Amino acid sequence: MFKEIIGDCYTGYKVELNQIEEVLITKKYRYITFTGFESLNEAREFASKFPKYIKVISNECVGWMGKERRVDYHVGFKVSWATTKTTGEENEQSIKRINGFIKTLKKMELI
Repeated sequence: MFKEIIGDCYTGYKVELNQIEEVLITKKYRYITFTGFESLNEAREFASKFPKYIKVISNECVGWMGKERRVDYHVGFKVSWATTKTTGEENEQSIKRINGFIKTLKKMELI
C-alpha cells in the first residue's frame, strides 16, 4: 500500500486521504500521486482498481542520492481544468473522471 499522497507534483504538497475530494473539486491541484509502494507490481495492482476511463497510471522513478540508487513507485491521477474549445464550458470529461476517481476511492473505503 502507498505511504503518502502528493497533491501537486511541482510543490510536493502532501494531502491526507480525507482531503482528496476537496482538493479536486475546488481545483486546488490537477495531480494526485500515491507514493511509496514497495514494488511496481504493487503500484500496478492499486492502479488496476480504477476503471480505464479515469486514466490512473503506475510508474517507477529512478534517481540517485549521492552514490545511492533510489527507486520510487507511484500511482498518479492527472486532470485538466482547461475549458473546452468548442463551448468554452468546463471540461466535462475531467469532471466525469474526477467523480469516478472519488467514487472508486470510496468503494475501496479509502475516503
